[in-house]
Order: sequence, then structure tokens, then C-alpha cells
Amino acid sequence: MTIGRGRSLGDQEIKGILKVLNNTEFEMHKRGKYSEATWYGDKIVKESFGEYLHWYLTTMTYPYDVPIKACWSHKYESNGHMMGMHQDKYADSDNPNYEKNEYWTTTCLIEKSLLLTGGEIVLAGDSYEDYEEFQSRLKVINLTEVGQTAVWNGNTVHGVSEVTNGSRWVFVVYKVLE
Repeated sequence: MTIGRGRSLGDQEIKGILKVLNNTEFEMHKRGKYSEATWYGDKIVKESFGEYLHWYLTTMTYPYDVPIKACWSHKYESNGHMMGMHQDKYADSDNPNYEKNEYWTTTCLIEKSLLLTGGEIVLAGDSYEDYEEFQSRLKVINLTEVGQTAVWNGNTVHGVSEVTNGSRWVFVVYKVLE
């Protein structure tokens, strides 16, 4: 399991991302309890967010200067929104080399309510082994300031705890080292 804090994104860049997101239609995720919007492919990200933000996200999210595979935005609200445990590498399972590739996720907090409770990122290693071993590896990352990021590899089992008060909005950049 490789996890850590990434580079924080700047205020102007967060405002630019929010401008796009506020003009985007969000839908409830088919398996999770949260609203989501997605942009698949480096070209679509560039068209949607513009030349500058595309360059910034490519440069400022790990691995640095690697094309963007996809971006997501998730809205979690206090009516029980959460995300179950999963691994991101399976988002690319239609690629015949996905088992050989290295996947990286950067999640950035772009907006939160003052009285937010819950919505922490929960990480638990690289596989769903024996329950006690799985439970012993749990780590929690709480992004508390807008612009803060967390980074992990695609093998890392992760989810988002239930939001019990307030709301949390994140922007996710997904990259692949092929």
C-alpha cells in the first residue's frame, strides 16, 4: 500500500475546477451512495477544463507529467453518502495490460461545509485478505482544508466513511503508468 499527502492545489485552480463542476450535471453513482460526474480520457479532460487546468492537473498530481486517464468529482452529503471499499485499478480492466500497469489516484478536497462530520478516506492495504489482517491495516486520511490532497496507488483498497453531518466535495485525478 502506497499512500500519502500530495501537493495541495492552489486557490485559483480550485476556483477554476469549481467553475466547471458547477456547470456539470451530477448523477447518483450506480453502486455507491454519492453524486458523481466523470471525464474519461486526457483529451476530454483538456476540452472540459481548458488548456491551463489540464496542464496544472497533469503537472501537480502524482505521477507528475503523466497523461490523465480520467477525472471524477464526488459529492457526499449528510443523508448517508459514503463509498464502499474498492480498488481503482479495476476501473481500467477493459485494458488487457491493466494487471501490469501502475495506477495512481489523487483526491483533492474542493469544498466542504463548516460542520462536516464523516467523509474521511479509509485505506486498507493492497488486498482483501483475512478480515483481521485487513482490519489491522486500516488508515484514515482526513482532508480538512480545501486544496489538500491524498495520493494512493491503484492496488490500495479504499473507501469513504459515511457523511453524518454537512457535505464534502472532492475532485479525483486518475493516472496510469503503462
